[in-house]
Amino acid sequence: MIKKITKVISKNEFGKNILTLGSGTVLAQIIPFLFYPVIARVFTPAEFGLLAILTTIISIMVEFSSGKYELGILVAKTKQDAANLVGVSLFLSFFVLTSVYFLLQLFFADFLSQTFEPQIKTWLFVCPIAAFSIIIYNTYNEWCVRNGYFKKLAINKITNASAIALSKLVLGFVKVFSQGLVVGDVGGRLISAGFCVFRALEKDAAAFRKISVSQTKKLAKEFIEFPKFIMPGRLLNMVGQQLPVFFLGIYFSSVEVGYFAMTMLVLSAPVNMISFAIRDVFRQRANEEFNNYGCCRAIYIKMLKIVSFIAIIGIPLLIVSLPTIFSIFLGEQWNTAAYYAQILTIPALLSFVSIPLFDVLIIANKLKINFLWQIYYAFSTFLSLLIGCVVYENVIIALYCFAIGRSSAYLLSIILSYYYAKKNNKRLKM
Repeated sequence: MIKKITKVISKNEFGKNILTLGSGTVLAQIIPFLFYPVIARVFTPAEFGLLAILTTIISIMVEFSSGKYELGILVAKTKQDAANLVGVSLFLSFFVLTSVYFLLQLFFADFLSQTFEPQIKTWLFVCPIAAFSIIIYNTYNEWCVRNGYFKKLAINKITNASAIALSKLVLGFVKVFSQGLVVGDVGGRLISAGFCVFRALEKDAAAFRKISVSQTKKLAKEFIEFPKFIMPGRLLNMVGQQLPVFFLGIYFSSVEVGYFAMTMLVLSAPVNMISFAIRDVFRQRANEEFNNYGCCRAIYIKMLKIVSFIAIIGIPLLIVSLPTIFSIFLGEQWNTAAYYAQILTIPALLSFVSIPLFDVLIIANKLKINFLWQIYYAFSTFLSLLIGCVVYENVIIALYCFAIGRSSAYLLSIILSYYYAKKNNKRLKM
């Protein structure tokens, strides 16, 4: 039966791309899970908490430093324009990250250490290094999506996951550094970025050699809508994602932050395994359909049915099995995280439905609508955590409030993306 389904899918180009990228993405998610039962026992929840706080800073840096010009790679007119947008993204990121790091050290290092964790000041230097590595990885992924390099994209995801997991595992046992979890994470990202650069130059060196200052300036102006609307929106989205770490770190302790970080690692697995793979293939197909027909409603509905069916089946299975998963694979010290995960199952699976489809707003040039949704996403997260942490002063109530606020944001995103997948949306003139 499985062979028949695979054979039918492989005859269709769209299905074949999903199968290729999906299998690579699944493998990329399985690899860390093979290592996490060991990593979770080598490192403590407090160490995971420190990494979570640093990751929050890194994630925010990633969202604003490139101006999100890399997202223009998909819709650029020509391959050469796309290559110059790669240049815009990387040059801008390097300059901004260098500047931000010195500002953090001068004005905010003591504040961050006193507010969250004393060791943050010591390890703050890893933030721009990790952020630039992630931007290289993200930019190369966009390049692969634009050019239909789905096999390379799948390999890239596997390489990234393997490098990070192996680095953490090795440094967990070697004990060369006092914070092997942090160094392992950053080291793995550096290795992954290096492979991205190598593969990009191996395949398309001719296009990248033609990057010019004049063209990068021209395209930076032409795609100014991305830093104006997409970058602030994605920054708000990232702030919304990281707000729980800040609130739990301020009002509770790094241990609760560690439990939450592990919870999100486990719950994000189904999203990363399937949802992001579908998103990358869907974006290319939806972009083609908008170019040809002015809408992508048909392919949107097909994808909505698939991911919704998986989510509906997955919700009861996850709720029942999470305590066993945490206890067996991670150890009894993570039982509290299993309870956190049960509370957050529904918003996690709503994100599974929402994430692959929401880029319709970019494809349809509804950048302002995208930005307004990001405002709601961040505000609903902030308000729900404020109620739970400040009013009730209880971590469990805070997580329930957070689940309600986050679920409402994902439901709204599904409604918006469905509406703007319709015909006669005005496309961005490039």
